[in-house]
Amino acid sequence: MNSQCLHGSDVLCRLLSYLAEASLNGEAQRLKEYVVGVDGLGKPATYDPRTDASVRVNAGKLRQKLQDYYRSEGVEDSILVEFPKGGFQLAFEDRKGSASKWVLKSELRRWKMLALSAVIGILPLMVFLTAIFIGWNPLSRREAIQAESQWTPELESLWAPLLKPSKPILLSHGSPLFFRVGDWIVRRPDLNDWATAAESSDVARLKSSLKAEFFAPVWGYSGVGDTSSMFLLARLLANRVRELRFKPGRTLSWEDIRDSHLVFAGSGKSQEQLRDILAERDFASEPGGLRNLKPRPGEPAEYPLIRDQRSGEILSEHVLVTYIPGLQAGRRIIICSAYSSSGILAAVEVVTQPKASAELVRHVGQPQGGIPDSFQAVFLAKFKSQVPVHIEYVTHHNLKEAVARRQ
Repeated sequence: MNSQCLHGSDVLCRLLSYLAEASLNGEAQRLKEYVVGVDGLGKPATYDPRTDASVRVNAGKLRQKLQDYYRSEGVEDSILVEFPKGGFQLAFEDRKGSASKWVLKSELRRWKMLALSAVIGILPLMVFLTAIFIGWNPLSRREAIQAESQWTPELESLWAPLLKPSKPILLSHGSPLFFRVGDWIVRRPDLNDWATAAESSDVARLKSSLKAEFFAPVWGYSGVGDTSSMFLLARLLANRVRELRFKPGRTLSWEDIRDSHLVFAGSGKSQEQLRDILAERDFASEPGGLRNLKPRPGEPAEYPLIRDQRSGEILSEHVLVTYIPGLQAGRRIIICSAYSSSGILAAVEVVTQPKASAELVRHVGQPQGGIPDSFQAVFLAKFKSQVPVHIEYVTHHNLKEAVARRQ
């Protein structure tokens, strides 16, 4: 998507990102103009398609841009993306053969196909983050004033330990393990270790179905929720810290974690250091939901995620915020984790949005004031078209032995 056709058009990139993810998840056929406007393009709830034709106009522009791209820069691309008229569903065609249709309906049903939106969604984010990290503040005056007005006492309680000017804040998002199988790039959420994946019988069947000659790990992609989380965090912190850094989770080192405050958004399953840090905590994100490793009276051992029985779309999920000391005195680690990419975004909203952060601080706050040094907090997130629309507190555990240690 680093093409001249979409260069400088954030609205079209955002629309393509949203429609690609909905199409790959089987939800695009049910999309209406209002939903695309509100959920996809961020329009207010008062948006009325009868008086505002911007969704239709941008859809027409995107359709033309895709045609222009495949007539020029994308003429040799192996995957063709089309945007037929009459709806909001994208069509994906393998130019090298039709066998892929059978694979998608059978063997790949259990696999999560690489979302085009993951690639598209990260581009505006990278521009924003790069601008911040080279010292230019991309927030307009109005946006800066709005950001300041959203800074609440509860957000101050959460972030004050990380805002000391002598210590940088390192933002990082998950780098899940994808697989290149022949001409396909695929992901299985329960396979996060290359050695295990290489021995998987499911992988062997997939290779056989695709008649793939090679099979290799790919680390260069991330979910839309993970990368959108970086935008929320950067927007919140850009005017408040002197040094804000960014690193994909795959490239995190123990030195990075030791020398910085770390704010991580992702499941952490594919990141060795994060697996280590979270190994002895009270809660853990699993493929089926959130697991309570040390249930207290009245608490369940499992917090399952809820899916739509027909489409498989996640309707609700319990997300986790882990707040612990870092590897060195004076350092902090905040980890916002969940099973799904949308859940990760919801977990980040808990620590960046005024309403959710106020609920967090109200429940974990100490009688003498302030918040505990170490805790894990569980929130229930509900989704519409993979967008968090409701977040509510469920429970939290104060952690006794919570200093992050390198094993």
